[in-house]
Amino acid sequence: NIDEKGKIGLSIKQARPKPVVPSRNVKNDIPFEDKLAKFLKDSNEKLTALKRHQEGKKSGR
Repeated sequence: NIDEKGKIGLSIKQARPKPVVPSRNVKNDIPFEDKLAKFLKDSNEKLTALKRHQEGKKSGR
């Protein structure tokens, strides 16, 4: 890249080859609804366990 004054413009971005970015087109074998159902089930189990743990602390006083 040479401008009107004869200066050479150097750019590392232009000099380096662009890295290959892996595509995000991963095959989704599980439908969204199933993923959502699994997430909700896991979340409810975690909340239940947390509530049980907190209730155990209250009654232990």
